[in-house]
Amino acid sequence: MPFIEQQAQTALKKALLVIERHQPSLSPAVEPHLEILLRDRTTHPDQRSSWLGGSLNSLGTPVEFTFSSLDSAVRYVVEVGSPSVLPSQRLAHCLKLLKEVNASLETIDACKALVQTFQHFQGKTALDWGAWLGVRHHPSRTDYKIYVQVKSPYSQALQNWIFPYLEDFPLESHRWQLQAIGQVLASNQREFYFDLKASTFDEQTLSAILQPVSAQTQATPLLNLMRAVRSKSGSASFPQTTYGFSYAFSPGERQPIISIFATSDGYIGSDMFVRQHVLSAAAQHKWDFSAYAECTTPIARDLFSTHFHNVLGFLLLPNGKLGFHVSLSPVFAVPGVRRYP
Repeated sequence: MPFIEQQAQTALKKALLVIERHQPSLSPAVEPHLEILLRDRTTHPDQRSSWLGGSLNSLGTPVEFTFSSLDSAVRYVVEVGSPSVLPSQRLAHCLKLLKEVNASLETIDACKALVQTFQHFQGKTALDWGAWLGVRHHPSRTDYKIYVQVKSPYSQALQNWIFPYLEDFPLESHRWQLQAIGQVLASNQREFYFDLKASTFDEQTLSAILQPVSAQTQATPLLNLMRAVRSKSGSASFPQTTYGFSYAFSPGERQPIISIFATSDGYIGSDMFVRQHVLSAAAQHKWDFSAYAECTTPIARDLFSTHFHNVLGFLLLPNGKLGFHVSLSPVFAVPGVRRYP
């Protein structure tokens, strides 16, 4: 196997060892799940495409972990199926994999219903990635979320599905465009993901995102969190990069979880600097990011690498609590990358 693909697989094994050290009670569930969910990749004849040719992140790895300030759950997202599975086939493949990991009957039944509904939303549109499967291991349960790509023009069925949550909210405007929807299986939490069309972000943009869900009063704390992670000096301006946002509605909740997303390299810089900023913010806010710190040790001095950090997420919960997420591909030392002394 060529060196770089082997490195990616070895990095995943090392990440599992970190999870075992930091979350020993959850580790027995994580490894069997990933073995099944990635089996199509590990057994595919084209290993380069399997491990570095995906659409989940810029590196192309078929799995990425998310570290969160909100809880100690082990979170990850998988690009389901081998490179031979078409994006239009990935929704159905999610159902197949949930059966193989012995998800609950409630989860499987929910997935069956959603596959049919979401396939109707996608129609015959040419898709880039189709669907991903998110997994979250808690001490008492495992949750699954399906992420589904949707494209404009949006079907009336999709608009009707979203309407009870965002009644008069435009799915596409001069500011943003709906790119994906998600649902946590067996809990009916629905999430709507938008890309911002501009590469800039400011207070006016945030106000336009918060206003439709009556959360304008929380703008300042959310902006302060974004600035704290962006710059140790708390710079008021935001850099040009790719931004997005989402609303996640739980059953019975009128106020959603609001997330602002930014690509990490454009927001901060190389993997080394992203790591420094995340750990500085974690220390400041007393978040436990010790597992993240260990996972990113191989790139702690990678001055120019931008391969592994993917997206930064800044969250506002209905109760006013703030949260922070960072997504990360399995980390390995890339040959030839200049390292800080």
